[in-house]
Amino acid sequence: MVEGHARDGQMKAAEDIFEAMPQQNFFVYSSIISGYFKNGHVEEGKAIFDRITVQNLVNWNSLISGYCYNALCEEALDAFAKMQADGSHPIRSRLQVLYQLVLNWVH
Repeated sequence: MVEGHARDGQMKAAEDIFEAMPQQNFFVYSSIISGYFKNGHVEEGKAIFDRITVQNLVNWNSLISGYCYNALCEEALDAFAKMQADGSHPIRSRLQVLYQLVLNWVH
């Protein structure tokens, strides 16, 4: 339900459901993070990400993709570096997205 509301741009409804859940798993976190970023609410998406006690690749992917979606190149690259420092290893598709991001940023 969180993902559906977020996908439809209904972030208040998504947030209400998210906050009412007794426990949130990494998929639910990623859904709301992605929803915030896709609707231009970068600070809210980052704030939710920061609430996760142990971030995994799915969560990092949502954060980095969100920054890319909003053309925040430096933030995306910083998050990528933090992800690696945290011990997470990116998947090949994420490296391709970052490569494209850098190419767009340089040109």
